[in-house]
Amino acid sequence: TNAKILNVDYQADANLYMRAEVDPKEELMKERFFMIVGTGFENDDVKRQHLKTVHQGAFVWHVYEVFH
Repeated sequence: TNAKILNVDYQADANLYMRAEVDPKEELMKERFFMIVGTGFENDDVKRQHLKTVHQGAFVWHVYEVFH
């Protein structure tokens, strides 16, 4: 799919949301995979692209799209 990721952030309900722009007429072409890694945590050596860093109180999370 050609979905364009617009934003990743927390909302008032303390849940993390990802918003994307999509063409509703386009058929789903492939699955996409994402991972969230906290600062200071080990992460897998996988091919990925950083999308956004978000803060939740004292925690800092890094959101990536993972490529296979």
